[in-house]
Amino acid sequence: MLTAHLYRWGKAREFVSIGDPTKAMNPLKEKQGGRYVEDSEYLAFYTWLESRGHTAHAAVMEISYLCGARQQDVLALKRQDITEEGLLICQQKTGKKQLKLWT
Repeated sequence: MLTAHLYRWGKAREFVSIGDPTKAMNPLKEKQGGRYVEDSEYLAFYTWLESRGHTAHAAVMEISYLCGARQQDVLALKRQDITEEGLLICQQKTGKKQLKLWT
């Protein structure tokens, strides 16, 4: 953004005589995101985990789903992150802390 601003500033003051070089650039193509997991698929996998004794994995899956949190953020939870108000989740990617209220 700053580069575009400086370009426009220089162009307005006639320091720059060429056209906008970014106009010739083709935008990068983005890959399509993942697919929506149907409720039946979620329930089947959750049930499969619990039936094999993987209750911790099932709990992480459920917390991630309900809180909209990444797996690594849920796995990093500590006892002090569980409060009377809700779960305090710190996003490792951005460093943001979010309080997910109990419902």
